[in-house]
Amino acid sequence: MAFKNMAARLSMIAGAAVLSAVSAFAQPIVGDAEVGVSQVKVSVIAVDADTRQVVLKGPEGNIFTVKAGPAIKKFDEIKVGDTVTITETDAVIVDIAKPEAGVGVGIQVSQAVATDPNSPKPAGAVVDTIRLTAEIVRLDPDDATVTLKGPEGRLYLVQAKKPEHKEKVKGLKVGDLVQVTFNQSVAIAVTK
Repeated sequence: MAFKNMAARLSMIAGAAVLSAVSAFAQPIVGDAEVGVSQVKVSVIAVDADTRQVVLKGPEGNIFTVKAGPAIKKFDEIKVGDTVTITETDAVIVDIAKPEAGVGVGIQVSQAVATDPNSPKPAGAVVDTIRLTAEIVRLDPDDATVTLKGPEGRLYLVQAKKPEHKEKVKGLKVGDLVQVTFNQSVAIAVTK
């Protein structure tokens, strides 16, 4: 999952709402004990102050443009040659529960954006809180692993690590609807 949608993630930092592309493969949602952190550095190759667009070049030579929204307060300090460090944290389970009565398969996303006013260059983070309600299609209570079928048939692989989450998984069965709440984050900092 790390940086597949780098331009979309940068746009979220800039204040735009972007939905991730739907994948046919199971998307892993890890427990708290094995949180993965990925980091990539990209270069600023052009800045358009009038449109607030920044052209970036990735480590493999891929070029993409992002628009900085009003949340980026120090936009005028972004210069050609700057390095942008993007740090992405895998999804972390916050809760596993049976959904309320009448709730069907679906997904809700809320987003918090924060900037660092003390940073000499633009820096910020986006934390997505995702509440997925899905049907259990496979279950391994010994490994605390659950495969869920969510909206549009998308599969999610959930592995609980915290003892309280493992206990909740033991009380589930194939065919049950379950609600999993998880967080994932992206932090971006412009450096020289």
